[in-house]
Amino acid sequence: MNLKIEHIFKARSIAIFGASDEFGKVGTLIMNNLVSCDYQGKVYPINPKHAGKKFFDYQVYADLEDVPDKVDFAVIVVPKQFVNETIKKCIEHNIQSAIVVPAGYAEVDEDGKKMQSELVKMAENGNFIFMGPNSMGVWSSEVSMNINMGYMSPEPGDVTIISQSGSMGVLVCSNLMRRKIGIRAFVSSGNEACLTFEDYLHYFINDEKTKIIGTFLETFRKNKEFFEICKMNLKSNSPKPIIILKAGSTNAGRRAAISHTGSISGSDKIFEGFIKQYGIIRAYNYDQLINLISGFKCISSLPIGNRVAIIPGAGGAGVLLADACEKLGLNVAKPSEELLEKVNKYMPSYWSHNNPFDPAGSQDFRVYTNTLKLIYKSGEYDCVITNAVELESILGLYNPKNETALNAKEKMLEFARPATQELASNEIKLIKKYEIPTIFVSDVYPYSNIFDIFNENKILVVRDPDNAAFVLSEMFKFNKIIKAQN
Repeated sequence: MNLKIEHIFKARSIAIFGASDEFGKVGTLIMNNLVSCDYQGKVYPINPKHAGKKFFDYQVYADLEDVPDKVDFAVIVVPKQFVNETIKKCIEHNIQSAIVVPAGYAEVDEDGKKMQSELVKMAENGNFIFMGPNSMGVWSSEVSMNINMGYMSPEPGDVTIISQSGSMGVLVCSNLMRRKIGIRAFVSSGNEACLTFEDYLHYFINDEKTKIIGTFLETFRKNKEFFEICKMNLKSNSPKPIIILKAGSTNAGRRAAISHTGSISGSDKIFEGFIKQYGIIRAYNYDQLINLISGFKCISSLPIGNRVAIIPGAGGAGVLLADACEKLGLNVAKPSEELLEKVNKYMPSYWSHNNPFDPAGSQDFRVYTNTLKLIYKSGEYDCVITNAVELESILGLYNPKNETALNAKEKMLEFARPATQELASNEIKLIKKYEIPTIFVSDVYPYSNIFDIFNENKILVVRDPDNAAFVLSEMFKFNKIIKAQN
């Protein structure tokens, strides 16, 4: 591990080359983000055209020579033609690390590759490390440092995001923020001319405050190191989930990766074979990445087995869920006669008497909490997928044509709001009491106020039934691999 990486994530003083206060410029956005998160250290904006002024209440300096204190970390936002000169100054002033934001290097053409090689050579000769080039930024909750081109201000947490695409990484962080999931760190690694994905992964595998690592990758630069890091993680006392969304698995995707970050994607078959051995969790699309990270964060314990109970909102949804679960290796186990007898007391007489436990259109919402409680107490199931009852958005689409029906709609809304809130609250209490992995499904998530209570209590809701099955299946597999190591 490159120990100087700590200078980035624990930086106590930052120089920003190309800082600005003119909105519409990257230097302004980075200054604004750094200030908005209440950064704990010292900030030195550098811009010779505005020396003596103040940007966001920070004194602006003409050059590095004028800065009164030692600088830990440099942010380079100057035009590309001035980057080499800026890095040279950093090395001369004993700054050991930087982030290079400008693009236009190896991802563009041969001239760009040459310029990138010159950067690397200069850094190696100067015992200097840098992120990027073509990086959108970095966030570190350790010192409340938000150097970012995206509009986000995460709450501190224990999830670290490493992304070779800056925009994808910002989207992931933003989505997790909506779910009230805090971020330990975010890295937009860019072209990885100096520091690579493997360097960051190694650092955060050893970071005690990181519990989950989510990544967007187009390529591996150091295959052997990646393998060794994953082996080390799996053999540790508490292996961390490493969740990877790997792009560039097709010819078209590989071409796009080259023009995006200058990377060459490796064989997808080799990658698939490797992850099965070392407990890497693969997401195949963006939604799966978000839901897997959220699942490992929100679900307090891993499934100890593959028996799943399904409580759908409708019969057809139950069939789809049963298909999805079985295809992914989950066992849609039949309930015992004893459990059926207990559930019968709360279900309509005409319900299916099987798993899925379909409430068959019952308008008594207590059927969900009563069935859930009986399933938990039975000990017959290792995990549960259930329907998140939400009525406001459905009633919003209901468009009555006369006053009588409009009045009826208002009365239905008056009933639905407190009833669904009470149901959600009671379900959450049961989940916290029994701690059996449970995922809710709703095709209108997150577009309803009802979901606020789920997010605030770290209860996972997904839009797609297939994703619910996928998350539980991957969590069960991860638990199985961990146990096999012990």
